[in-house]
Amino acid sequence: MKVNIRLILSNIVLTVVFILGLNFLSNVVLGLTAKNSRARTIADLEAEKIANLPNYLNQRDLALQNFQELNQVRTEYQAFVGWSSKPFQGKTINIDSHGDRVHHNKVFGKDSHKLAYLLGGSTVWGWGAVNEQTIPAVFNSISGIPTFNKGQIGFSSRQSLAQLIEMIQSEPKIDVVIFYDGVNDVIHLCRAENNVNDHAMSAHIKGKLEAKPQPQTPKFLQYLEIMFIRGTKTLVDRASRQVVQQAALKNESMHDESMDCDNNREKARQIAERMVKNWEIARELTESRGILFRAILQPVAFIGEPKLDHLPDLELPAQKEIAKQYKTVYPMVQEIIQKRGHDWLLDYTEMYSRDEYIYIDLCHVSGNGNSIIAQQLYSDIKSALD
Repeated sequence: MKVNIRLILSNIVLTVVFILGLNFLSNVVLGLTAKNSRARTIADLEAEKIANLPNYLNQRDLALQNFQELNQVRTEYQAFVGWSSKPFQGKTINIDSHGDRVHHNKVFGKDSHKLAYLLGGSTVWGWGAVNEQTIPAVFNSISGIPTFNKGQIGFSSRQSLAQLIEMIQSEPKIDVVIFYDGVNDVIHLCRAENNVNDHAMSAHIKGKLEAKPQPQTPKFLQYLEIMFIRGTKTLVDRASRQVVQQAALKNESMHDESMDCDNNREKARQIAERMVKNWEIARELTESRGILFRAILQPVAFIGEPKLDHLPDLELPAQKEIAKQYKTVYPMVQEIIQKRGHDWLLDYTEMYSRDEYIYIDLCHVSGNGNSIIAQQLYSDIKSALD
């Protein structure tokens, strides 16, 4: 049978042109979506969605500005504690050279010579609130005590303990230390891939350290890959991830496997015990130095009876699975506190059980929520300041 060389060559050329064209069109689509994505990076849909919550009914523009700036905040490595926010100057968020979120400290009253420090995760840092509406800022405005925000996004009680050690070594004067914990200890340590000694970034760091070096691809093969398949492959991968993510939102069994405290009560007990132990060590370190110490078990949307009809996403399978973790671990922490009679451990889990829009997600709140906590905190420690 006679081979038609011309036909074969024509098919090869057409195939190559088709692949090149498909890759080109894929890159065009990626470019257009990237351009649109860049245009929406600052005021993306999620920021607008939160800013439109009834919590911010009379402050929508300010809230939107706040979430726009929040999207720009970055972190950097910090030895022993893990990470710290990078310096940032905005209209609603300001972070100093030490990585601490700052507010205007008002100084007045008989305790104005004291210095107070609040430690915790993003709820202390003030996710969802402008500078003057964070818990440390409101506490300062009520008490007249210069108050410093040592909260860091994602920090657990163990990281706050490491941070306290650094503070004791570096800060010339500390009079009051408040730990505000619970949310991050549960949501990160109850992840199936983490153990009780981990933190939010443990799996990521382990992956980086244990990753095997990839063999270097010759340059000409890299050029061929860019010309023929990279755009198409990237577009297909992105579309596939979106399909998987959408399916995951509705797949309850998938989420049931992602977190394990509700099915592993021993792990849950260890997390509860270690959280309280971190607070006990912090108290030993502070009170032996004449520093007033209090630890707070912070509220979370799944405990108590807060107003949540504005947050339908909390009914998604992923959120329901997270809720199971808090409903397992938090009662264990409360039981330990009760058994040990620690009057310096304050249970604030019911603080938001009221007919008021406070939460903006499972744990973060608008400024009115921070005001509730700050006022209660000052009321609880006022007599001990004398």
